[in-house]
Amino acid sequence: MTASVIARYVANVGIGWSDEAAELLFIWIVFVGFAVGVKHRAHVSVQLLVDRFPGKWRRATMIIQDTLVLVFSVVFAKESLVTVHFSFLQTMPGLQISMAWLYSATLVAGIMMSLYAAMNLWETIRGTSRHPDELGAGATNHSE
Repeated sequence: MTASVIARYVANVGIGWSDEAAELLFIWIVFVGFAVGVKHRAHVSVQLLVDRFPGKWRRATMIIQDTLVLVFSVVFAKESLVTVHFSFLQTMPGLQISMAWLYSATLVAGIMMSLYAAMNLWETIRGTSRHPDELGAGATNHSE
């Protein structure tokens, strides 16, 4: 994107593929970020309410929550596969590559989210899952 802006203003020449490349990379970053959010249990939850429950109710609520995230992730991955399948028929005009490269970000994210959600559910069932706030506690040790 920066190269395109510089080329446009310095040499009065546009780089047609740079906008599409930036879009493609942005979409990949966003969808992989969704998967990382599932891994760290950063999805939307009402933790304040859940924390007020007694121990076994809290655990049951977390199991339901993890199950719902897993079901959503599996459905998301399945529907992404359908989308990727049909996207092979289209081409990105600037990059001259299949649109499947763009839409496969959703499929990869769906698979990653499903795996992470299954691992989270397994940890919750075993009783080894951590509180969502504890997951980011070590990040402050690495910041500058």
